[in-house]
Amino acid sequence: MQPTQRPSLPPILRTLAMLLAGAAFLAVAAPALASEAGGSDRSWGAFLGRTHVLVLHLPIGLLIGAFAIEFFGLFRRSKGFDIAAAWLFLLGFLSSIIAVFTGLLLGTEVAGNESLNIFNLLFADAEEGVSDTLGLHMWLGVTLMVISGVAAVLKIMAVRRQWVDKESSVPARGGWPLGLARVSLIGVMAVMPLVGHLGGNMTKQPTYLFERAPFDVPASLVYWPEQPPEVQVVKGKDGEEFKPDGSVAAWVNVVQPALDNACVKCHGPSKQKADIRLDTLKYAVESDGVEYAVITEEDAQFSALYTVITLPKSHEMFMPPDPKDAFDYELVEFIGEWIQNYDGRLEDPQPVRAEAGDDGTPEGPKPVIDPAALGAITAAGGNAQSLSQEENPDELTVKFAYLKELDPAVVAKLESGADKIAWLTFEGSSFGDDAAKALPDMPKLTKLNLKDSAITDAGLPELPELPAVTWLNLFGTEVSDAGLDALKKYGTLEKLYLTGTKVTAEGVEALREAMPGTEIFSDHDGQFQFNPVTPEVTPGDPAKDDKAATEQAAKPVNDKCPVSGAPVKAGFVSTFEGKAV
Repeated sequence: MQPTQRPSLPPILRTLAMLLAGAAFLAVAAPALASEAGGSDRSWGAFLGRTHVLVLHLPIGLLIGAFAIEFFGLFRRSKGFDIAAAWLFLLGFLSSIIAVFTGLLLGTEVAGNESLNIFNLLFADAEEGVSDTLGLHMWLGVTLMVISGVAAVLKIMAVRRQWVDKESSVPARGGWPLGLARVSLIGVMAVMPLVGHLGGNMTKQPTYLFERAPFDVPASLVYWPEQPPEVQVVKGKDGEEFKPDGSVAAWVNVVQPALDNACVKCHGPSKQKADIRLDTLKYAVESDGVEYAVITEEDAQFSALYTVITLPKSHEMFMPPDPKDAFDYELVEFIGEWIQNYDGRLEDPQPVRAEAGDDGTPEGPKPVIDPAALGAITAAGGNAQSLSQEENPDELTVKFAYLKELDPAVVAKLESGADKIAWLTFEGSSFGDDAAKALPDMPKLTKLNLKDSAITDAGLPELPELPAVTWLNLFGTEVSDAGLDALKKYGTLEKLYLTGTKVTAEGVEALREAMPGTEIFSDHDGQFQFNPVTPEVTPGDPAKDDKAATEQAAKPVNDKCPVSGAPVKAGFVSTFEGKAV
């Protein structure tokens, strides 16, 4: 007697039943979790929200895998391919539900509004803490989840049609379910990079993805859906307009009032958390952050101040700690630009006055560079300032940082002040081989910064002699071994930065032999090359000698970070080839 077989649900109905059961569970659990996720205390909702950064990669991988198998299945059909693709469709959809759910929980924390939960978060606006980027990121994530669910159901229906004859090795036609499943999957692939881009814009700055790209990307795409910030002019505390030009006046009138309001209560005269004090520019410059100096001259990326104010609001190191005190986007961009242009001065230079004329009336500021040339520099987006009013008012620092369209003709106009330029910066600009040809001789130039510029091997021989240069930065350029011979003419060079270039270890070694007086930093020989240190121990008691040798060897051989220039902090010391660094 044959055992009676119980009727079973078709696979498609079993799948739908599973989805309905999961939806019912979420409907019961979600309100409790959502109500506590936006708070500031420990909770399951807040914890599960932060797991979003772990689970979001799962549906991405599964759905891309489904797309790959479906694509190759167009050329080689098999039952195994179709079943594998169907499973990836289904698992990708199920994992996308988890990713969306945890993302909505995290969104309530990012918004910083305790009145929001995952049910009203999608419909909140900027005034409630949901920016355009966050809102669109969530809606596109939900859209991706829905489309992947549709694709999964249709793919399962198509597989049942194609392989209804289990003994056949040739699939039947999938019909309209297969066609719609593939269209839906293409939609998933189109939405996925948009969701990722918006998520990246929230965890990193919008410029992070494209700032090192070898091609120009329109600002409207970089900042989408937000508008590119306009930080050329910001009003200070008295209504006066300031540019992020690195001046002390811009700091005092724009940045310092914001710090006084949000930061000085924990980093001021009476209290200095983490030994950081921010009630004046002088203290901010002298304080050290957790990893970097609070302000690193001409480098926002290595400045702790800029790092902590650009973290996601949910990050434990985001500052100010109270999201209500968070700086607006315009101020954050202003601070970043200001740091890029800051050169370490604690006072702005005053105009240099000429001797009084015959009538006793001062003749006004004494120009140190031709006004026409200064106008051209300013019009191009650069600036020229005195290094120090008291000690060397006639020595200039000229900056053309991060200019994507730098006309070599503007570089040629530096001729009128070439004998007064001591520092020159083209960091992040389009300064290339043609601009190198236009660069005039500068007998007093000591620092030349070409970091992340467009200079190549062909442009290095075109640079002038520069008889006083002691510091040259070629970090992140296309320079290779072929251009190193051109650097040997700089016999006064003390420091040369070749990190991030195409220079090989052999090229660096050959250059060190040719320029023994130059300290060269590169990607080879460890992170940086340091001179060996031999501990000095006075002969005597062996135990004391061993102790002294141990203490001496534990001291770092460098007292400043070779990248940021910040003093080395105790506790941040590593051992490299037997030396403490």
